[in-house]
Amino acid sequence: MIDTPQKVMLLMQGYLRDVTYENFSLINDTQYVIQNSIRLLRCLLDLCSKKNQAENVRTILSWCKFIENRIYRDDSPLKQFTKFSYSGYNAMRQRKQFDGFLSMNIYQRFE
Repeated sequence: MIDTPQKVMLLMQGYLRDVTYENFSLINDTQYVIQNSIRLLRCLLDLCSKKNQAENVRTILSWCKFIENRIYRDDSPLKQFTKFSYSGYNAMRQRKQFDGFLSMNIYQRFE
């Protein structure tokens, strides 16, 4: 049986690695964990910046970037500019209109 902290870490790693779940409860749990982790990290960032803890601020800010941009620590920053990672309002129309996003082949060659 998996404990709660282990489940949270597995869901977060799955989220960062773009794992798709078929079970609705896992999808729901993943969204809950990610939303609240971003809130907690932003709160910690605020507290550490008010207490002038520069090293902690840098570490927490990098965690915030990893989760919000869905980039794992070992990934290249170019991953967030691929066609496959772009999502947003009218994403399909934007992909067709602007073919300027990096294709997955170019991204893999950069790595």
